Amino acid sequence: MTGVDVCGLLCLCLLYGCVAYGEYALIVWMIIPVMSDSLWAYVHVTVFNVCLAFALWAHGKASFGDPGVVPLPKTHIDFSTVLQQQSNNSDWTICARCETYRPPHAHHCRICNRCIRRMDHHCPWINNCVGELNQKYFLQFLVYTAVTCLYGSLVVFLSWQLEEAEEEGVPLSEYRQNRLIHTVIFLVECLLFGLFVMVIFLDQLSSVMHGPQPDTKSPASSSQRRSKSCRSSMRDVCGRGALWRWAVPCTAPPHSSRSSYEV
Repeated sequence: MTGVDVCGLLCLCLLYGCVAYGEYALIVWMIIPVMSDSLWAYVHVTVFNVCLAFALWAHGKASFGDPGVVPLPKTHIDFSTVLQQQSNNSDWTICARCETYRPPHAHHCRICNRCIRRMDHHCPWINNCVGELNQKYFLQFLVYTAVTCLYGSLVVFLSWQLEEAEEEGVPLSEYRQNRLIHTVIFLVECLLFGLFVMVIFLDQLSSVMHGPQPDTKSPASSSQRRSKSCRSSMRDVCGRGALWRWAVPCTAPPHSSRSSYEV
């Protein structure tokens, strides 16, 4: 891939900055002050960090992995045969920018400057396209981020409940004022990221359920799209093995052999 997506790099920096601050605010200002002598402190820190680790794991796979780049041709293509090729296989199209044939549902990304198989969109938050090979990881990133935000908000609520029970009637000190500021910032961060990823997840889920847009000239493609069940559509993205593998970022999603796309 070529080119530098400045917006994507800024989004990555913002994302990891928010993650670092969230970790700091939750542990230093929410858990340690009121739960340091309790076993619950270790439980909350462990659960929160496990959820966060899975979110970052999935994000790394989606961000730095191959989204499904269509290989460039090894030899120059004779474009005089384009019409003949398309008549033989109308599902395949040609990309004038990449100067190569591309399989069904592949699209050219102007940011990556390459064609991506089953491309959904280019996401600045992963600084990469969401395509055939990384859509599963992108879905996992959205889910684990939402769970992390929800659990972090729950810990904040429990933390303030414990402090109110211990310091009822105590004047608002400078320390508690600072703690309140960190609480507001942390909850706003959780709210914004949580709602954002849930909206994107629902959109992605709808995209997976409906599948890529079929070729209107191909009745077989339209029939296949209508006949697919929701579970079958999810298996196309998340894999056809055991269902628990859908939640593990280390398991590669199913995809066609790369050699079948070589021109």
